[in-house]
Amino acid sequence: MGRLSRNGIRTCNLCEIEAYKEFVKEGYEVVKNGYPDFILVNWETKEVRFVEIKPEGKRLTPRQKKVKKIFELIGLNYEVKYIKNKGVVPRKDVSKLLKEK
Repeated sequence: MGRLSRNGIRTCNLCEIEAYKEFVKEGYEVVKNGYPDFILVNWETKEVRFVEIKPEGKRLTPRQKKVKKIFELIGLNYEVKYIKNKGVVPRKDVSKLLKEK
């Protein structure tokens, strides 16, 4: 539901679908997925980093590679941080884990 094309966007938001069609008609490629997991901001140093987190041994998806290329094209710092995969937890346990030191 909401899928426009194999390479398009997935959305049920009618405003986004309308905008998508307009942008494509204007000759743009619309990229909606593949963005980094974290935006890191240090307000004191005014440093901004965009970080994709990947389990060790995994690679960026084609969409993530495209977004990385776009970020680099406009001079943004895009990083990939590899972490030893520790699995997943139920959503209800996430807040407890975030509070642990």
